[in-house]
Amino acid sequence: VWLQNLAISAYGWQLRHLRYGGEFGRFRAELDRSDRYTASELADLQTRLLRTMLTHAVSTVPYYQQHCAFQPARFSSMNAQEMLAAFPILPKSGLRATPGQFIAQTATDTVGIQTSGSTGSPLQITTTRTAIQHNYAFFARFLGWHGVSPFDESATFAGRLFGASGPGRNTPWRRNAAMHDTLFSSYNLSEENLPSYIRELERRQPVFIDSYPSSVYRVASFLKSRGQPHRIRPRLIVTSSETLLDFQRHTIEEVFGCPVRDQYGSAEMAGFFAECEHGRYHVAPEYGFVEIIDADGAPVPTGETGELCLTGLINPAMPLIRYLIGDVGRLSAIDCACGRHAQVVESIEGRTDDVII
Repeated sequence: VWLQNLAISAYGWQLRHLRYGGEFGRFRAELDRSDRYTASELADLQTRLLRTMLTHAVSTVPYYQQHCAFQPARFSSMNAQEMLAAFPILPKSGLRATPGQFIAQTATDTVGIQTSGSTGSPLQITTTRTAIQHNYAFFARFLGWHGVSPFDESATFAGRLFGASGPGRNTPWRRNAAMHDTLFSSYNLSEENLPSYIRELERRQPVFIDSYPSSVYRVASFLKSRGQPHRIRPRLIVTSSETLLDFQRHTIEEVFGCPVRDQYGSAEMAGFFAECEHGRYHVAPEYGFVEIIDADGAPVPTGETGELCLTGLINPAMPLIRYLIGDVGRLSAIDCACGRHAQVVESIEGRTDDVII
């Protein structure tokens, strides 16, 4: 176990440099400035970013060179919707069938990442170190909305299995000292193991917990059902990767005495939504352009549910334009009390997992 902790921490240093080194600081500073832009300023910024990405895609990406309806010189006089109308809708099956056709011919210093494949076959995504740093700047901004930092003491619940020999071999967590993070296995949340999870959480005192909703809910419901006192007092619980259900949020917040805030992203780097202090999802317009469409590809009115059709703005190595990510959602026209003018997503309906004990 100690050797695994050492190896995980060494790898953690590599990931910390990859994610939070290089251009991360510049990207974070830019995002802090645009966070309070007016609606018109955000729209202008997003249109400029979109025009740049679409021009790049048509100039360097084989798939879009073949499928764009006209030359990118015309983009300069078009708004966002007019530019996007020149591109076909991209289903996930199309990306899976010919991923090489979506890689820019100019891409250098690339990094391969893979989707989880939890709802289908995994996809291999090509990106760059700079794009990864840009991606994590959005996550850091989201944490900053709630007064925490990615470098604070944290606990992560994820789909990992730990095996080892020798003393402590059955311990269902490992330590990433580089990020001050304790990695807990979501596969070992049994009645027998939960008391040891709770003791370790009390010992580590994480500032925030990053978890699948079902995993942290399992811990919270265990504590609540027993009326068990505990000393786990994070400032924030971050959830992702599954649909966060209302009863889960209520129980987790009741037990841990802090807000639960959900965030939505993907390995494809096509879109990022996150909950603000008032619990409303905001689109990150600097990250991607969001369309909500029906089964025929037509836009649905604001307030109606449709498929998420996403255009990424941060990954020039593999730009995905009008990409059907496989989830559905609903946009809202309300103004959020947090004061941000990024568009509000009323709901996101993605993976809903049931856990059989």
